[in-house]
Amino acid sequence: MIGESGQVLATDINTDMLDVGRGQATPTGAAIVWQQDDATHLDLQDDVFDLVVCQQGLQFFPDRAASMREIRRVLRHGGRSVISVWQGLDQHPLYRTLFTATADHLGVSISEVDVAFSLSEPGDLWALLNDAGFQQIEIIPKSLPISMPEPERFVQLSVLGAATSIPAFMSLDAVQRATLIKEISEETYAAARQFQDGNRLSLAMSTNIAVAYNQ
Repeated sequence: MIGESGQVLATDINTDMLDVGRGQATPTGAAIVWQQDDATHLDLQDDVFDLVVCQQGLQFFPDRAASMREIRRVLRHGGRSVISVWQGLDQHPLYRTLFTATADHLGVSISEVDVAFSLSEPGDLWALLNDAGFQQIEIIPKSLPISMPEPERFVQLSVLGAATSIPAFMSLDAVQRATLIKEISEETYAAARQFQDGNRLSLAMSTNIAVAYNQ
């Protein structure tokens, strides 16, 4: 436990994300410091943290190997790293439908829009940690049911999030983007309704959680 005397440092390369974090209710316990930083080249001293957590971020980093080396560098001897990444689209059928439709409309492969699920193989995650010098590496699969309001908005935001990674989409003007998102969303609403429970979506999200030590 961190307790009152510990400290939490939260980093992100995106200042907007940090602003969202700062806007949350202040929790009890250790203070949180919010700092803009690059996971591939952290502006932090060596050997200063007991624990580094990365939740659903590693798959987006431009240099995953460099990020793993940085995490190990800032950990104290005996420190622990906990990293979670989504399992593959075969475990997330609704996302697979949404992303397939998005890829088809934009004329790209699904691998170009499913970045969030692109580090789904446990062996790949284990190898990244091992190559960075971590030991006692354990990969733990975990699935949890989630429930979300506004199913139609969920579909729209999921499609938009996938499409923004494609240069062809970003080159469209605002009206063209909105029209395309509307078309894809309407096409995939039927798939979303299979997971609808009243006015909410209920589905399972599956992740691989890696626990490793700097020894």
